[in-house]
Amino acid sequence: PRGGGDIAISNVTSVGDTVTCLPGTWSSSPTFTFVFSDGPGGPLLQSGPAQTYLLTPADVGRLITCEVRAANSGGTGTARIGLVLAVTAAPGAASGAGAQPGLAPQAIVPPEMVSRVSLRSTSISVSRSGAALVRLACIGLGQCSGRLSLSVKRTVVHRGRRSVRVVSLASTTAFSLAQGRSYNVRLLLTAQGRALLASAHGRLAARLTLVQLRPPPMLRRTSTVRLVRSTKS
Repeated sequence: PRGGGDIAISNVTSVGDTVTCLPGTWSSSPTFTFVFSDGPGGPLLQSGPAQTYLLTPADVGRLITCEVRAANSGGTGTARIGLVLAVTAAPGAASGAGAQPGLAPQAIVPPEMVSRVSLRSTSISVSRSGAALVRLACIGLGQCSGRLSLSVKRTVVHRGRRSVRVVSLASTTAFSLAQGRSYNVRLLLTAQGRALLASAHGRLAARLTLVQLRPPPMLRRTSTVRLVRSTKS
């Protein structure tokens, strides 16, 4: 299965909250396993078909990571995302006489309310002028904003040594999307980007990096896309 570029995790970080991991969009109708751990490569906390994890006092200070494993008869694909902020004690929780009464607990955010940016297509049309149109949608409640960039990895030879470097194909572009709407975000290819697309006969595999800034937490995802030169003017 391929996908997971729009995987998301709910922005709840206090003891007593339920963290929800959203698998995103995948091809080939896979089944999902959700693996929660204490940071990438850290101790396993929970694994199975449940996409929610209840934060307990033992999780204070942890950066909960969710790994989605999408499996079918062809194999298994994985995607991972984590909380940006460390888990804290429940609001109003304190020991001794210094406890402050009357503080309400943080509300649990249901999955359908977690705003996130979704990449609607991995095929990106590029006009003759070098304008690449990236189809994005804001899913959930609230406005989504962030920035996009396009790049490609190239092998170069310098003084007889081969190395891989990242080549930027377009200037980083900011976007702002209204909730529940899809938009074409326009990125203008650089001269080098247009030349690479031409040398690939109008079909170039690239990397699209999407950084979601609002609503928090900040999310960063990289997806494999294909730039396709349009025959229209």
